[in-house]
Amino acid sequence: MRVVFISKSPYFTSPTREKIGDGELILTSWPSKIKSTSFKDFKFIYKILKEFRPRVVIGHHNGSIASIILSKLIGHGKIKTFDYHHVCSESYIQDKGGINSRLKFFLFRKKLFYHLFCNHVVCPSEYAIADLNHNFNYKKGEIVINPLPDRAIDIKTKELNGEITIGYLGRLVPTKNILELASEFIKFKSSGPKNNIKLKIVGYGEDESKLKSLICDLEYIEFIGELDYNQIDSFIKNCHFTITPSLADNLPTSATESIMNGIPILISKGVGTASILKHKTDAYIFDLKSNGLQNTFKYVNEISQNDYDDLCENSRKTYQKYFLMEAYLKKMKALIS
Repeated sequence: MRVVFISKSPYFTSPTREKIGDGELILTSWPSKIKSTSFKDFKFIYKILKEFRPRVVIGHHNGSIASIILSKLIGHGKIKTFDYHHVCSESYIQDKGGINSRLKFFLFRKKLFYHLFCNHVVCPSEYAIADLNHNFNYKKGEIVINPLPDRAIDIKTKELNGEITIGYLGRLVPTKNILELASEFIKFKSSGPKNNIKLKIVGYGEDESKLKSLICDLEYIEFIGELDYNQIDSFIKNCHFTITPSLADNLPTSATESIMNGIPILISKGVGTASILKHKTDAYIFDLKSNGLQNTFKYVNEISQNDYDDLCENSRKTYQKYFLMEAYLKKMKALIS
């Protein structure tokens, strides 16, 4: 078997070949470093298709346009094509301030692309499948959970006898719901039961200035800002919980990173990851429409050490069951065979 992998990061200035067992891995990169949709990108993928004559082509992000369209045209429909449904339509629409003519065209173009050029579309969650069916009328979606290589070390359950930290990690944009999270936490601290819970926020985005104004001079909410990726695990491990209060989301990496490190998630039903988790077994799942955030803070404040220990242990087990690379490769191999 020969696999040609076109990488954006790291960027390869020339192809690299590596023998793996009886197979061969060829690593190369698009000519364009940002969007792979220029004439030279189409010319680049044309040469690859002619040289290697692949049986299967898997596209991702904007690299899908050139690779999948040319695969169908050159291969006369004989090349099996897969695309990743990385777009969460509801999130995209809300973050753009609502539907407009440009966004309608984008979604319509995506719908045509799926129906005309893709044999299957890979979705990371049930939420993504529902989005694919509802907004693109495409029924050949396949759930393949995005993997995350295990990098957790020295996992230890924390004690709850001191300050309890809830960590938020993500973009500061409307659909991530960071402003409501902060507002509801202020409300809980002001009028709720006595507690020692603290909220720490990591991220950047258009809602940053509003957030800073909202939490100004509050000792129980700490805004950290943007972190380098190699600092993410350390931040998560210093929290007792992480929280994902999104209005709409497919399968955020931060949620996977949390359970990888054995830190349980407080997560809204609007997030695709929630369908993989079990309420009060490996996570706390809340409904934003039913006083969900207030109930979540109350749960954190009242949880026993034994229940918390179980939550941590089970969250790590869920990661090992669904998110390891082995499970991903097994599913993808079955899908393309």
